Amino acid sequence: MTSIAVMQCVEKGLLDLDNDVSNVLHEFKDVKILTGFDEDGNPILVKAKTKVTLRWERSCKDKIKY
Repeated sequence: MTSIAVMQCVEKGLLDLDNDVSNVLHEFKDVKILTGFDEDGNPILVKAKTKVTLRWERSCKDKIKY
């Protein structure tokens, strides 16, 4: 359902698949990427090199884990 709603908004010009989603979803403003774990089991996070876009999120095979 969400995918259909997003694509309808794109068709109407309300959303652009290549825009930064943090404009709408503020949680994505400073995304960190999990690259592994240190010796103590703590996550190793690095700042994302690119912004998250709707196009990327909709095509992501694993989807985002919440």
